[in-house]
Amino acid sequence: MSSRGRPELVTVAIPLLDEEEHVADQLAALAGQTYAGAWEVLVVDNGCTDGTIGIVRRFDFEAAPVRVVAAPHGLNRARNAAAAEARGDLLAFCDGDDVVAPDWLEQLVEAASSADLVGGALEDEPLNDAWARGGLPPERATELLRPHGFLPCAPGGNCAVWTEVARSVRWDERFEFGSSDIEFSWRAQLAGRSIGFAPGAVVLRRYSPQLARRNFAYGVSAPLLYRRFRAHGMRRNVAQARAEWRWLVRMVPGAIRRRSIRARWLRIGGRRVGRLAGSVRYGVFFP
Repeated sequence: MSSRGRPELVTVAIPLLDEEEHVADQLAALAGQTYAGAWEVLVVDNGCTDGTIGIVRRFDFEAAPVRVVAAPHGLNRARNAAAAEARGDLLAFCDGDDVVAPDWLEQLVEAASSADLVGGALEDEPLNDAWARGGLPPERATELLRPHGFLPCAPGGNCAVWTEVARSVRWDERFEFGSSDIEFSWRAQLAGRSIGFAPGAVVLRRYSPQLARRNFAYGVSAPLLYRRFRAHGMRRNVAQARAEWRWLVRMVPGAIRRRSIRARWLRIGGRRVGRLAGSVRYGVFFP
């Protein structure tokens, strides 16, 4: 277990790409943080073409100084740019379309005193209807997820990592969307870094309603993850893949008739088709 104490300065990094519809809500939530230590906000412009950055610059933000830096397009390029530009010794990440709880930063900092990387809790219900959740019931994470039954991971939109760790491990920029936070968390742990959970650091997560596109992108990334980590113990679950493909075929009539079934069908189908596409792209079979 790592023992690091408290940071002298925290950098809260927000990678942004065309979030003019929601970014003011996140900025307002950050402005109301209860954290009493020194912190800054680092906005990473990841290629915005709308009014997002204008909203950031006009926002009356008195809680902490705000800086805006530019990064080449790509989420992990934005994260690496944030690590390079951070003035704080602890780096906390949130997304522009989510909403952090009032004590979010306070809770992350507390948990980071005993770990190199910490993840917080995600709550799905307040900002999403059943369609956006893909037919899944409302949930709030009570522990770190273990994707694919392997190591735990910290969610990229609700985590804190000590800046020197972020700079040494770095995010793999080949992961353009899905699995990027999983890959970083796993590689950090395999390098001997510790990971922890901050159950009180809550983020209200917002999903895109484009279920097929979103889940296809998640699916495409999984074979690349498998190619990277199969030698370390990541396994395929072929039985689950077969069961879900059978369900998709059987439920075609139900998906046509009922919206609730259609949401689940698009979520599962998008991921499964994405995995096939990713298997072809990365030359490894991960159904």
